[in-house]
Amino acid sequence: MKKFLIAIASLFLIGVIGIVVLMKVDFNRMNADNYYVHITEDGVKEVGKGSDGKVYETYHYNLESVNAKGETKTVEFTASKNLRKDAYLMLYVKEDKGVSSYDEVQLSDIPKEAQAKLK
Repeated sequence: MKKFLIAIASLFLIGVIGIVVLMKVDFNRMNADNYYVHITEDGVKEVGKGSDGKVYETYHYNLESVNAKGETKTVEFTASKNLRKDAYLMLYVKEDKGVSSYDEVQLSDIPKEAQAKLK
């Protein structure tokens, strides 16, 4: 009976740890390359309708990005809102999916080689 209780407690603990990991880890950012962009214009607005009838807006961007080594790449991504002009973004780019996530960053947080090409 004691072994059974230990086994149940162990499975419960593994389950709790698994749930915490799933809540804290952003899998869209794992194994992704970082590229940087400067938002200089509004995105192209697209209005759609969900299956529940709710209307939503999506903004499409097609921009030249640069990585920490100074290498450039054209990327396409969408946002659920029109991004602020003059904002700098760090994009998480995966080979098979393209841009999977992004964060707004300060110019001073961008590597020097990328800063030179974004100005």
